[in-house]
Amino acid sequence: DRQAVAELERLLVDADVLLQNMRPGAMEQMGLDSQTLLQRYPKLVYCAISAYGARGPMRGNAGYEAMIQAFSGMWSVNGDETGPPTRVGTPILDYGTGVWTALGCIAALLRRATSGRGGLVDTSLMETSLGWLSGQFSTFSRNGRQPPRHRSGSPILVVSDTFQTADDQALQRQFGRD
Repeated sequence: DRQAVAELERLLVDADVLLQNMRPGAMEQMGLDSQTLLQRYPKLVYCAISAYGARGPMRGNAGYEAMIQAFSGMWSVNGDETGPPTRVGTPILDYGTGVWTALGCIAALLRRATSGRGGLVDTSLMETSLGWLSGQFSTFSRNGRQPPRHRSGSPILVVSDTFQTADDQALQRQFGRD
């Protein structure tokens, strides 16, 4: 609504950062895209978070954590080798993308301190996922085969797994896993 856009623009006069995670194209429809706002408010740091990024064939698609985990291939390397692909239980793409956004925002604010100009920080869940999967991509590039799934280990880190021990049964009882 026009009144809400006017109120946002009033706030942007003194704002350091605008963080938006709207559906792709929503900010443009309201005249609040990064190019327009950075022209009006040159000191602004405009942070945009999306599912698939600002460029590429899927840039306009909406998405969320589980969808991006599956689409990027993250599920294919997670879970028991004999079971189905598994979602990572913690929303690591949401968390990771938030961290990249915060780091980009801090860098843009530091640059602004010397240049006087803000800028655009553009992050996506897909880019975060592809970053987390770099070891698996490396394995695939080396041998041309999809890396196997692992419950708690990693084929790219030596001695990074759980191992059965002599007191395994005692530990299972202690933690209620009979």
